[in-house]
Amino acid sequence: MTINLAAMAAEFHDLFNQKFGDGGSGSIASRKRLHEEEHRELIEAHARLIASFDENDIPAVAHELADNAILLYGSAHSLGIPLDLVIRHVHEANMAKVWLDGRVRLNPDGKVTKPPGFRRADIAGVLEVFRSTEGRE
Repeated sequence: MTINLAAMAAEFHDLFNQKFGDGGSGSIASRKRLHEEEHRELIEAHARLIASFDENDIPAVAHELADNAILLYGSAHSLGIPLDLVIRHVHEANMAKVWLDGRVRLNPDGKVTKPPGFRRADIAGVLEVFRSTEGRE
């Protein structure tokens, strides 16, 4: 089953007459508070899972992950950001973190390190192309 989070966010926001790209500064401040709240709830659910080592807590983590994903797509919708497109470009850049010897290297914290010559995704360019070809609703 394929889920289209961007379409689901659009459906939700359209229901409340919040069109794509209609996010103003008040909306941004409100979104920031929502992200902080949802992130805190996700961290708390993870902490309960770690503390108890109880797989019965996985549904709570799953719920909070879903809440965060929905909120992310809603924020993108409000700001007129085609998040699926942005994610695709960030993913392509992340996949280019393989070094010339074909290996992936990790820093001491376990985070993947960037090889020499690594280039971040050009999100400003992605958005510029999107806006010039798709336009705004």
